[in-house]
Order: sequence, then C-alpha cells, then structure tokens
Amino acid sequence: LKADSVYSQGKLVSRRLLEVEGGDAPIEHSSCDATGVGACVAKLPIATWQAAVIGVRSLFQTSPNEDRHVPLSNVRRLFRYQLCLDLDAASLGLRSMSEVFRSGPMIDVCTLERRTSGLVI
Repeated sequence: LKADSVYSQGKLVSRRLLEVEGGDAPIEHSSCDATGVGACVAKLPIATWQAAVIGVRSLFQTSPNEDRHVPLSNVRRLFRYQLCLDLDAASLGLRSMSEVFRSGPMIDVCTLERRTSGLVI
C-alpha cells in the first residue's frame, strides 16, 4: 500500500491509500469522488489493519500539531474524509477505538495518551 495525495493551491486536500503490486486492495480508487476535495461516497470500504496503520502514519504526516498528535475523537472522521476509509473497531475485532490504538500493529506506530483536551494518538 501507499498513500496518494491531492494538493490544491499548495495545500493537502485529500489522501487515499492505493494498492501496491501483489497486495490485496483495501480500497478501490473510485471510493473518492472526482472533485479532489476528499468528499467520499456514502459506502466506504472498511479499513484493514494494514490500511489502518498506513492511514495513521499518513495522518501524522499531515497533522498541524507540532508534536504530531491527533485527537482520538477526530480519527474516524479524518479516515473518512482524508483517506476515504471507514475505520471501525468492531471490524478489526475490538470493542472501541481506544482499543484499536492500544493493540495489534498500532503499538509500533503510535501511543494513546490522555491530555487535558482528551485522548490523543
């Protein structure tokens, strides 16, 4: 998998994950509309663990925060509108989004922290 970025006037407006040769495609290229602004169709593909890991790395690259944290409450929305994927804890075999970031392959990618503003990854 790799991330594909769409820029408008020098600003990142959309990212989506693409299949790399020989891999299973977690996303179809048609999952984002042609406007290039990250608007997605109603039925999004569900993120696999592999797509979730790559998606989180991509979110960190585009995070406006100096210390590269992303509020947990925004993660699903960011996956939908920037990556055109539905990040669903139940589909990954877990009960909550916080469990997603404390288990499996996410342990090597990020940590879940409690801050005064809430949980962040």
